[in-house]
Amino acid sequence: MAKLSKEIINKALETPLFSGFSPEEAAELAEALGGTGLSFAAGSVIAAAGQSVSLPPSFLLLLAGQVQFVRYGLHGERCMIDYVMPGSALGLPQALGGEDSYHNSILAGTDCLLLRLRLPAPGEDAPALWSRLEQNLLRMEVARDIRLIRKIDILSGRSVREKIMIYLNYESDRCGSREFDIPLNRQALADYIYVDRTTLSSELGNMQRDGLLQVHRSHFVLPDKK
Repeated sequence: MAKLSKEIINKALETPLFSGFSPEEAAELAEALGGTGLSFAAGSVIAAAGQSVSLPPSFLLLLAGQVQFVRYGLHGERCMIDYVMPGSALGLPQALGGEDSYHNSILAGTDCLLLRLRLPAPGEDAPALWSRLEQNLLRMEVARDIRLIRKIDILSGRSVREKIMIYLNYESDRCGSREFDIPLNRQALADYIYVDRTTLSSELGNMQRDGLLQVHRSHFVLPDKK
């Protein structure tokens, strides 16, 4: 197996999964878990809904780019279940839960760099550093649950305007500023909050007219909180 590049190890060290690891430890553990670097161009399919999960069980660590989890309706309408940024793990429910296929399609929202890591098989002697990685995996799964609760909160908005404001306030808090860029273009944002793009664009224009925000493409400015 080819040795992982220094770039991949350095990017892995920036993720929560390898928090607390030295470069030497990260390289040793990643290679012990069969680490493989993978690249996907924007718009390409990383895994399709119904696709069989590869064996032995493994998961992907997103090192760069943005990934979207998408479901298609009966008439081809697209709903974005979630999107994730660098540092997130993909395919953990399938790998840890023993599921044999993916429920939703996983797409590269932008050009992506990922690291595939194999899970130790039952009864296999795990690498010496595995227990530390396992603790980080648990923390990442908790963060994933919180993110999905946030999505439920956004979709609970009673109007398109309320959904937009809940989402933007979450993004503002994440960025620590009332002026920020969101990681979604207009179509992706419409898919994420389950409205059509025309409705979203119209409502953003109305909200800007009403002084609730300023927007230019994916850049937003919200008034200071009172």
